[in-house]
Amino acid sequence: MGASTNEVEVSLVRRAREGDSNAYSELVRLHGLRAYRVAFSLLRDHPEAEDVVQEAFVTAYRNLARLKDTSLFWPWLARIVGNKARDLLRRQSAERKALKRVDRQLPAVSPGESDERAALWAAVWSLDEPHRMVVLLHYSGELSTVEVAAVLDRPVGTIRRWLAEAYKHLRGKIGKDVAL
Repeated sequence: MGASTNEVEVSLVRRAREGDSNAYSELVRLHGLRAYRVAFSLLRDHPEAEDVVQEAFVTAYRNLARLKDTSLFWPWLARIVGNKARDLLRRQSAERKALKRVDRQLPAVSPGESDERAALWAAVWSLDEPHRMVVLLHYSGELSTVEVAAVLDRPVGTIRRWLAEAYKHLRGKIGKDVAL
């Protein structure tokens, strides 16, 4: 029987630690799309998400020796991506950029489709930062609550509570059940 995905990843991390650049390239290939989804979920901007992912992979490579448990490469990388994205958001003029981003990122409404989808996304962007980030990571980034907790470095229970609070807020704003 072949090695499990986790065994392969552990082997790649160990080889990358020893200076094997091909092994690290394989880790980038394995996790690049997932890392991008995390970054884009937080930033909602393709070029910024790409920059954050590249920066995160460089940081991870430089700090591979600090990763205590080689089987936890993805959660560790996801946390780095999340931190880099949040750092970028903090550096930007938050309110001005957020308002511009809302206008750019609201999904277009197809002919025959109501404005409900646009209203939902406007309501999502009206959430405070932690609730908005949890909703975007979970639904747009397609991350589990455990993965969101790793990215935001928060307990899973906190993430579940924030999701429930965000859902309640959105339901109150939209006036009915929310389907993200």
